[in-house]
Amino acid sequence: MVIVCSAAADLLTVKLLRYRRVWRAVLHTVAGYAFFNVLERDEYTVLAGIIGALCALLFYAGTLLVQGPRRVFLLFGLVLPLSLFLLGKGNFTQKRGWSETREATSLSASFQQFHGRHEIPVAAREGELLEFAVTFAISSGGYGYHVMDEQGRLVGMNESGGRHIVKIGKPGIYRITITGDRAEGGFRVEWSLEEAPNG
Repeated sequence: MVIVCSAAADLLTVKLLRYRRVWRAVLHTVAGYAFFNVLERDEYTVLAGIIGALCALLFYAGTLLVQGPRRVFLLFGLVLPLSLFLLGKGNFTQKRGWSETREATSLSASFQQFHGRHEIPVAAREGELLEFAVTFAISSGGYGYHVMDEQGRLVGMNESGGRHIVKIGKPGIYRITITGDRAEGGFRVEWSLEEAPNG
């Protein structure tokens, strides 16, 4: 998407002789902001748009700088993307007023604020069925859940009678992951492991 927008900015400014770089910078900024504010607009999409505009300007600056010394090319081509990737892998979970009770096959939590993720590790063997149910009591904010394998990949789930079922393909630690978006309230997760029926 970024490359398409950059190519469009080049085409729109190809006839301009004066202030071409300024107009390209403006078009990159507008595209970076508009990408997040097309379908709906609230405080989150406005913030995302501002960040998108800054990233688009950074990308444009990079396209100008890579024409310069090799060290600058390495900075923008390798070091900066790698840094952003590692930053994206970080866990910036915030919990305030968090209280939890964990038993062998259940976990209950209440909180004043939960933003990020909370993982519940479950050791499973090949061929087992991991069945779980999640109940939320949230007074404000957003929430969700998913299951990840040991490599951090999302695992598919089926639903039956209000419970979610994951067929374990490889043995290992699977994580039922609860997510919160400035949520207030609580949740309860109950799970079990059963041998999958033959066939």
